Amino acid sequence: MTFEQSAKRLIAAKVAAVSGDVRRALDICRCATEIAEEEYGSFANTELVETGENGPESKRIRRPSGKRAGALNGANSKMVTVAHVNTAVSKISGESRLAVLKNLSAYERLLLIAILSLARSMGTFDIDSSSSLGAIFSECRSIANDQRSLFPYGPPNTDELQASVARLSSQRVILVERASKPLVSRVVVNLAPEDCSFALMDDPIANAALHG
Repeated sequence: MTFEQSAKRLIAAKVAAVSGDVRRALDICRCATEIAEEEYGSFANTELVETGENGPESKRIRRPSGKRAGALNGANSKMVTVAHVNTAVSKISGESRLAVLKNLSAYERLLLIAILSLARSMGTFDIDSSSSLGAIFSECRSIANDQRSLFPYGPPNTDELQASVARLSSQRVILVERASKPLVSRVVVNLAPEDCSFALMDDPIANAALHG
């Protein structure tokens, strides 16, 4: 399996834009190759034929049929293309995002809940509504005070919340529009609604704050 030059350039650009980590490039190459092999080797467009060998005990084998047969016999039949790379990048990014969301700390989940709570208090259910860090921190403390049993040591302090913001921002879960005064900075959740639901699934704080 070989890569088109344009596919190689796309992989290099994607990796350079994020981390420059060669391991990510290898992951994309591996995933793109698997996607291409599955496409080219799919049995969806194959047919069973008799080999004609050994008389009544002749074997039945699969071979490509119709247009796929011609494509697989072509000179460029087994190239990893830009389309395969784009599919691989989307798949890896999705898996990485879900892994991050599955392992959010209590304070990181609290930040997401506070942002959603503020959006709903403004009469919107859009997760892309932005709020200031100061307002989000105040909402976090309010929720923690209301849920004492879940926060036996009291609400998180500013340093703890800022550390959680930094982690979520570095993982691109939230986007922070920096301002001259940190607490005035605007924050937007960088998640699809279904990902946000996944992150807060069965979370007792979310159930109490958003559905209580």
